[in-house]
Amino acid sequence: MMKKIYPILITLPLLYLAACWGPNDPDIECEVVPVAGDDNNVIGKWKLVEWQQVVMINGGWKIENYSCDNIVYHFQEDGILSVSSDVTNEFGGEFHDGSMYELAEESFDNYYSYQLKIGTLGYWFSLVDGIMKLDMRPVDGPLLTLIRIE
Repeated sequence: MMKKIYPILITLPLLYLAACWGPNDPDIECEVVPVAGDDNNVIGKWKLVEWQQVVMINGGWKIENYSCDNIVYHFQEDGILSVSSDVTNEFGGEFHDGSMYELAEESFDNYYSYQLKIGTLGYWFSLVDGIMKLDMRPVDGPLLTLIRIE
């Protein structure tokens, strides 16, 4: 009986991990070198280099690479985000332009993280070495990768 259960016990977690697996590192077509800055501060100009989102129809990933385009998110000191873009479409356009933003610490069951609230949306936030990830995947939203340029 146990010999029949072992394959199931091994297969189910592997299937679960495969279903939740997604691309992590952006495939940057045009090199964008991050500018040094404080990893605890979003104020400045950031270039959108990639937008990833799960496609609900087939569960695959839609990945848009914007490293060769000029989509700039400017987080201003007054708490307003301005977005300029040379691309107009559902992903890279001037989404969030003019919105208020706030970096807030969130806690859940003694786990602390940061959330970047832009307008009415909240993105899970990570910032390491000038590369910012804004993540709404837990609620079927996108994962944005931005690089500090100023």
